Amino acid sequence: MDLSSENGTVTAELAISLPAVLLVLTFAIQVLGIQVERAALVGTLAMEARQAARGEVVPGAKVEGNLVCVAKQRQSLIPVTEKQCARRLGI
Repeated sequence: MDLSSENGTVTAELAISLPAVLLVLTFAIQVLGIQVERAALVGTLAMEARQAARGEVVPGAKVEGNLVCVAKQRQSLIPVTEKQCARRLGI
């Protein structure tokens, strides 16, 4: 048997690197999902802040100076917290 033969080295390297590649790919997909969730939360909060600024009743709306702000937190792999503000009308 020739021990200097390189037969099977590609298979061994693939077997070692494949779990690491899958781990990085899984992490990247999770981060992308969190960013999509955050973008949806920003859109919802911006709409709610504008509604509260017009004088409509929005749960959790707080007045900060001449701004009306709405903040929410969603739990996922990482907690996503977002705050959106709108200028109060009539000031």
